[in-house]
Amino acid sequence: MTAGPGPWLALVVLGLLLRPASAQWHCRQGRVELIGGGAQGCVESAPTSPPASPPNLVVAPTSQRQRDITRRAILENELRQEHAALAALQRDGRAADAAQRRRAQDNIDALRRELAR
Repeated sequence: MTAGPGPWLALVVLGLLLRPASAQWHCRQGRVELIGGGAQGCVESAPTSPPASPPNLVVAPTSQRQRDITRRAILENELRQEHAALAALQRDGRAADAAQRRRAQDNIDALRRELAR
């Protein structure tokens, strides 16, 4: 005697028939779950392949040169501003916080390192 589908199949079918009209199927890692919502089906998606590696990007030498010139101009402008800020803090003497002067000097040092690259 072969075993039939058993009572569990009847329960599944009964559950499907009795589910509310506003229910929706929700797929999660191969399992199908019934949750509240609107749609009435679950579509299993095909496994996704890993994303393709980006193409080797190369910038034209003239474009890169222009970018380098613009970058250098920005850094030099920031360096001038930091020098002016430090000079103003030093003129203020005791009124200027030592931490502010140290931060301005650190910014100047960082900008000089960046310009040296």
